[in-house]
Amino acid sequence: MDIQCSICGEPWDNDCLHDSNDYGAPAGLSYKKASKLFQQYGCGLFSETPTECTNKPCVDLDQLTEIQVKQILSDYADDWSI
Repeated sequence: MDIQCSICGEPWDNDCLHDSNDYGAPAGLSYKKASKLFQQYGCGLFSETPTECTNKPCVDLDQLTEIQVKQILSDYADDWSI
């Protein structure tokens, strides 16, 4: 099941939040903490020091809005799939 960055729309497998340090995020993040940081930073989470994603959107504005709304309405990454 894919979740998408709320800033650029890039799809990521939901499992990346379980194994976030395998994708470059800081070591020791729980799934819950990784989910919160993904909401805040998007795919910028997957860097040694999380910073907001700077990628250009790869989806249209309507899709990006849908992604953002889903992440605002639920703290559970399982609810973010599109």
